[in-house]
Amino acid sequence: MRRLLDVLERWETELFLLGVAGWVLPMLDDRLAVVAPLRWALVASLLPWLYRIARWSRQAGVGWTVRFVASQLIGLLSPFVWLFTVRHLIGEGAARLRYRSGMPGPHDWRPRGRYRLPVEGVWTVANGGPDPETSHSWSLVGQRYALDLVVTDGAGRTAPPDVRRPEEYFAWGRPILAAADGTVVAVRDGHHDSRGIGIIDPLTRDPLGNFVVIEHAPGEYSLSAHLQCGSVTVRPGQRVQAGDVIGRCGHSGHSTEPHLHWQLMDRADFWRAASLPVRFAQYWRERDGRWELVSEAMPVRGERVSDHAPNGAENGRARETPGGGAAVDHESGDGGRSAHGGSAGRQ
Repeated sequence: MRRLLDVLERWETELFLLGVAGWVLPMLDDRLAVVAPLRWALVASLLPWLYRIARWSRQAGVGWTVRFVASQLIGLLSPFVWLFTVRHLIGEGAARLRYRSGMPGPHDWRPRGRYRLPVEGVWTVANGGPDPETSHSWSLVGQRYALDLVVTDGAGRTAPPDVRRPEEYFAWGRPILAAADGTVVAVRDGHHDSRGIGIIDPLTRDPLGNFVVIEHAPGEYSLSAHLQCGSVTVRPGQRVQAGDVIGRCGHSGHSTEPHLHWQLMDRADFWRAASLPVRFAQYWRERDGRWELVSEAMPVRGERVSDHAPNGAENGRARETPGGGAAVDHESGDGGRSAHGGSAGRQ
């Protein structure tokens, strides 16, 4: 059963589109009734959602899951949500047509730019990775290699117990950085930060909330989304250097808690872009309680990462690792590896 769910989740978008075609085409022309059985693909595309709801209930609790699903259903009443959906489906189709011979993958695509982490200090990869098992949204080519980053404590929590305000989350207000040299091509600021936690704001005008898009090289654009309202420090046409502060972590758009959504894209327009499997030039990551210095690597869900050696890790004895870079031969001093906490439905 689990293997079947994995397959359905991997082809979720395709099944959804086939199901929609099975419903819509026969209504347009009776001669197209032959495709009506495709509507069962729509049912198949819903099965991964049922599995996610069951998983969220186990991980985040029934109360959180009910609130999150309810907020999603209420959002269906918003005309903005329908506009987002149509734009996303059209953009997905355009991106897939562009890459008919195959989407860019981590084994056959390399960036022209040299990228660093878009954050400073220790963050946790709440969502994202290079394969279907860890991907942010494998079935959506526009977000396939996106990363959701949060800040956690030693117990894996994204906020102290029983907090109810976004401002109390560890990631709130943290600086967000340019991942490489480039030119700012698009900015949005002024979108309100959601006041709710664990739900999708049904009043949001744009799922990205406040964001910055930077062109780093031809066909390479970074997107930093869900930024704090009023925090964006750059404007279109401005040149930035890697490490420059471009805004602060917030809770705007389709966000269940303060976090950063970051991805590299082949277009400046999020709605028409395909995400690209960026490899960061060098960063520290924690695995099994040990901090490793890695080069040309991709963060993976559940890892903690840092732009500099945390807790004096640079004083440890380094050793070569099979994946490149170096590992430090001592235990980290901040509670060991921790899985991400907080909301399971982070967008």
